This record gives sequence, structure tokens and C-alpha cells, in this order.
Amino acid sequence: MTIEWEARYDELFQYTAKHYEHVSEAAKNVQQAQAHILSRIIVANSTTPFGITYSFGDISSPLDFQRRVPCSRYDSYASWLERKDLGQFAHSPPTACAWSSGTEGARKCIPLPATLLGEFELAIAAWLHSLILRYPRITSGPAYWIVGPRFQTSSRNDDLENDDGSYFLPNFWERLAPLLVPSPVCGSEGGFTEWAFATLLYLILEPELTWMSVWSPTLLSELLESYTELRPFIEQSLRDGRCEHVDLPLASKTIESLNEALSSRREISAHQLAILKRAPASLWRELWPNLTLCSCWGDGWASLFLPRLMRQLPGVAIQKKGLLATEGVISLPFEGDDADDPVLAINSHFFEFVHPSRDVPLLAHQVELGGRYEVLLTTGGGLYRYALGDTVEVTGWFHEAPRIRFLGKTSGVTDMCGEKLHESFVVQCLEQLGKELSLDLSDITLRPVIDAETRYYEACTPDLDERQCEDVRLGLESQLARNPHYAQCRALRQLEHVRVTTTRCTRTSTHLLSTAKERVLLAGAGAPLE
Repeated sequence: MTIEWEARYDELFQYTAKHYEHVSEAAKNVQQAQAHILSRIIVANSTTPFGITYSFGDISSPLDFQRRVPCSRYDSYASWLERKDLGQFAHSPPTACAWSSGTEGARKCIPLPATLLGEFELAIAAWLHSLILRYPRITSGPAYWIVGPRFQTSSRNDDLENDDGSYFLPNFWERLAPLLVPSPVCGSEGGFTEWAFATLLYLILEPELTWMSVWSPTLLSELLESYTELRPFIEQSLRDGRCEHVDLPLASKTIESLNEALSSRREISAHQLAILKRAPASLWRELWPNLTLCSCWGDGWASLFLPRLMRQLPGVAIQKKGLLATEGVISLPFEGDDADDPVLAINSHFFEFVHPSRDVPLLAHQVELGGRYEVLLTTGGGLYRYALGDTVEVTGWFHEAPRIRFLGKTSGVTDMCGEKLHESFVVQCLEQLGKELSLDLSDITLRPVIDAETRYYEACTPDLDERQCEDVRLGLESQLARNPHYAQCRALRQLEHVRVTTTRCTRTSTHLLSTAKERVLLAGAGAPLE
């Protein structure tokens, strides 16, 4: 089997070589590389309504672009994007649509045109090539990836519905997909239990597993932790070679796919079952003796969760994943060692960096070591000078390309596990809930509470009785769940339910934001710009 895996990886390695070389070369002259990318985007979209309005045909430099085109946020595009009408901004039609958390509203729709997918490929393929160079052992077996959300939290067909292949161009995906362990999409009936059972069973049936890539360390930790309660059902399935008789709420499509996997891997099932029955202290290491690497978020809030994951996977290298958003890729791990921060994705998009002491945002070649900036993104997908709401710090260099560390969301957003709650959205939730309950909720504050094992939001309200507190808890949970990422974090047990306390929150050094009316208090999401 090792020879077969190495052949598959070699095909991917050869395909990604050109991407790796392009990033390496671009890093030697960042100013030129970024100017070229901006020129390509402007020329391609000069005849769109947006390009005509802002005279793209007359733009001859990044400075011209900054002078002519205003900075933007999602609301600047919302009415067109939610109709998936990207033709106003770019000529490349969307191939799919991803739903993400909104700011003023619950959700935002980000179309995925081929141009944007190509820009993602430029970065991700370069990272994969660099990864194989640094960790050649991973080429001896499959990987477990969660690229996009794989858990349906509602019956609506538009909520985060894309499969992993939607995020890649066909030529890239056909080389990558054969390397990946199946990542099941489960219906909402079985909830987290169904998803965790199916995912763990797939993974246990892959003793040659060599590496993992997940977005949040809490997701992987919760998945591994769930084995304790699911152990009898997993052992029964491995023993029987089927899973329709286990006492769990499983969708028919889940049973069908798992039965197929169990039937084709009877010898592996017996071997892994023997390990599970012995219940060794190093269970995961014995199940996956070749597991070498786990790539996941490692900055901002995520850094607090890494020690738990390291205890669960002793001896497995943890690589801090670069900063990726639905709208674009900002940084990627590239060369260096695991202590080095990811490199700005200079070959994918055009970047600007906002600093409060500067009248004009800096360009990638102008940022300074130790500087903290808010990122603006211009993509071939039709976003121009788009404020992502992410704060980064420049920590070093790869040739001329800045290495950046994600500090957190800019003021107004908190994001412990990927839920991305915006102050404006929370205020909207409180206002709506107050109307529904006929209560004055103007004194409520909301803050994240976090430690090594617990993550939840606490609503502080000094003036409500016990019954009213329960009504607020249930209602606020429902309101916050309109944000698809919050709903998903709850469904995947990354967050516990909202709690309500009758004490008044006071601002401390860890609380970075309080509105003028003190209606919302969001903690620790990121350091303020200096």
C-alpha cells in the first residue's frame, strides 16, 4: 500500500511544484509581484459596472487604485452577492456559494467563482508542496481533511451546503481527493453523535493515516473525546461488519456508506478492534502509528486549545495553519520550521494593511516588523479593498514576504472556535429578543467564557428573575443560532449553550470592547491596533 500512496502523492507533488516555485520567486520581489496581481485583476474586470464606475482603465499603479477605489465591507456588495450576481464586480461567474457569518446580519453569501478558486489554489498548492518537502513521511498514507463545514445544522439547502470539492478547481481536486479519508456529511437528525460516530469509524478504518488538517483544534479534540461515549457502538460495528443495528440515530445514507467501508475492510476492522479492546493509554498512536502531523489554527483564541490536542496526540507535530477566510486566503505555512509564522499569500490576492497612524494603507512591501494591521483584500472574485475584520502582526520575513501572525478579529467581533459573533449582530439579537419577550434588555452584556475544557457565552443581566433568565437564555440561543457558524460550533460541541447570570459584567483588562450603551461586552478577540 505504501507504494500506491507514494505514487498518488508524487502526482500531487509534481502538480504543485509550479505553485511552490511561483511563491518562492514572488517572495524575492514582493512589490513587483503584488503590482502584477493588482494589474491582472483590474484588466480582467475593467468593463464590469464596478470597473467602469471607478475607471479601472485609467489605473496605472497601486497608488492610483487606492486613490480611486473606496475601502469596502460586505454591506457594500450584499444586495448583489445575496442574489449571486457577481457580474457587477467580476466577469468570472460563481461555481458555488459559501455562507459565512455576517456582521450587521446573521449571514453573508460569498460566491466562489473560478477566478477565486484559482487564487486559493495558488496558495494551498504551494503549501502542500512545502509540506511534503518538510514532512516526507506523510506520503505513506492518507490524510483526514475538513476543508469546508461538513455538518448540516438545518434542513435548508443553502446553509454551508458545498462539499469539499467546491473549494477547488477540478484539476487540483482530482489529484487531492484520492489522498483524503472520507469526511461524511450527516443530516441534522443524528446531530453531533451521528457525525462523530461516522467520522471516527472512517478514521479507525484507516490505520495508515499520516496527517490531519482541520480548522479548529477544538473540533478535533471534541471528536476524539467523543470516542468514550461512542466506544460500544464503534466496537459493535467493527465486530459485526455493519452498523444499521447500533442504537444510534443514523441517516440511511450514513449507514449505507459506513457498511460499504466496513465490508471492504474486514481484516483492518479486526486488527483495529483488538487495539480498541486493549484500551491502551496511547490509543490514537496505536491506531495510527504513522500519524505525523496535524495542521490547525494556532493563533488568537486557538492557541489556548493546543495543549489539550497535544496531550491527545502525543508525538504528533502541530503546524499552525495560515489565515484563511471564505473570501480569500491571507497566509500559508511555507518553508521555515514549525516555530515560524505563515507567509502572506502574496501570489494569490492584492493586500493592503491599515494602521491608524497612516492616512493611506500600507502595501505588502511597506509593512514593518512588529507592526499590527487590519487586512484589506482585493481578489479576482470581485472584492475590492475589502475589510476582512482580521488583525495581524508582522513577525518576520520569507525573503521579502512578511510572515504574519493572526491576533484576532478587529474590535467588535469575538471568535473562540470559528463562530465569529459581531457586536452589531448581537445587538440586533438582543433588540429582537426584547421585543419578543416584552422585556427591557438594554442592560444585558454578553461575554465569552473560556478555559481549557469549557467555552460558552454568558449573558449578564442584573434585573431579571429566574423565569425571565431562562426565557432569555432560550431566546438568545435561538437568536445567535441564526449565525451559521455559531450554530455549527454549537452542533459540533465546540461551544456550550448560552448561560445567564444576574450579575453585572464589569470591564476588565481582558475585555476589549464595550459599546457606548454597554449593551454588549466582547472579550479577548484581539489586541487593539497601536
